[in-house]
Amino acid sequence: MPGPLGDGERSAVIRRPSRRRTPPARRRAAQPSPGPTRPIGEVRWREEARIRGKVRSMRVRPWADVATLECVVADETGGLLLVFLGRRQVAGLGLGRELIAAGTVSAQRGYLAILNPVVELLPDSHATD
Repeated sequence: MPGPLGDGERSAVIRRPSRRRTPPARRRAAQPSPGPTRPIGEVRWREEARIRGKVRSMRVRPWADVATLECVVADETGGLLLVFLGRRQVAGLGLGRELIAAGTVSAQRGYLAILNPVVELLPDSHATD
């Protein structure tokens, strides 16, 4: 009579994890995919989008009891909400700062938004050399 593993029954060996620790892989900073950006007025819900615009407003709101940074980014065609979950600030991000953001467009509180976008901050146009 065949065993639970078939005719050529073999016992499974359960091994304990090794005590040696493998160093964690280095995480690369996510970068927006190269290529052209789309006007904000053309982005649609549930689509991947890569947009370029200026930060028009910023605020920190609670979201499920966690502080969340919300930024409205606008260009000539419209505005889009960028939501950074669990963040009170993003280094280098401020009012008037131009950026490129990439991610999947969703709907949040009745507005089109990208949650936790990959952001590339563009050189500040007001910077002096």
